[in-house]
Parts: sequence; C-alpha cells; structure tokens
Amino acid sequence: MVSAAREAGRRVPHDVSVVGYDDSYLAAHSDPPTTVQQPIEQMSTAIATAMWQRLQGYHTPHVDHRFAPRPVARDSTAAAPPHRD
Repeated sequence: MVSAAREAGRRVPHDVSVVGYDDSYLAAHSDPPTTVQQPIEQMSTAIATAMWQRLQGYHTPHVDHRFAPRPVARDSTAAAPPHRD
C-alpha cells in the first residue's frame, strides 16, 4: 500500500495515511508501521476457557465476545486536515 501510494505520487503520511492490522512484533519495522493491535491475551483466555468448559462437559450458552482493538500510531499516519466547507 505504501509503495503504491508513493508510485502514484502521494506522500505518506502527508497526503495519505496507511494502517496495517495485527501489530505483530515486526509491525514497528514494517511498511506501514502504523497498525491496529488486537487484545491477544484476552482473546486467548476466552477461547481457552470455552474449550476447557466444553471438554469438561459443561453445557454453556453461546457467547459473542467483543474485543476492543487499539490503534498504534507510528510514522505512516498523520492528523486529518481541517474540514473545509
């Protein structure tokens, strides 16, 4: 995405912001470095608990889990320009 923006003559992040997803340990060194981080520990705990309960024979109702991702701003994003009427 960043290379495509640059090939189109756009400056990252001055003209366009680019965001990746999953914030792996390499994200800070990738292109784009800005990313969205998932709460992996909370997600892992929820699935492990559900699996353990199922393996133990507990009848548990279906639960929709909602996890809040967190943006991690780095060098590939900038503040939005002021709104023009």
